[in-house]
Amino acid sequence: MNDELNGRIVWERHGDDPYEHQIALAVAVTKAARIREHGGRPILIESPPRVLTRDILAELIRSRIVTEHLVNRGTEAEPRLEIQYVPVEPTEMDLRALLAAPGTDRTLRPHLEKGGSLLARVPRV
Repeated sequence: MNDELNGRIVWERHGDDPYEHQIALAVAVTKAARIREHGGRPILIESPPRVLTRDILAELIRSRIVTEHLVNRGTEAEPRLEIQYVPVEPTEMDLRALLAAPGTDRTLRPHLEKGGSLLARVPRV
């Protein structure tokens, strides 16, 4: 385990496809927090359990999910490359996709079927 992460999750972005972007973020969120679905709503299972609102979700993402950036701390002639962990700042579109109800249509690629919805990825209680 990398001590620099302090328990945070690295969000691994794949390409520029916004659909893949939202799926990867949904996976990172489900790894970063205990979220369950109850009555069609996402519930953050912490002390105390609470409904996962847009504001709570945004703060959860900022505090628990990071991206990796390669930074040169040296010079161009003598590079000293290091990885820097930067908190993710979710967009309004990210938050809407994560809190949306899962789609009901089937796709040709089953791994994309759940989309960016958290409700499609978490257990029910």
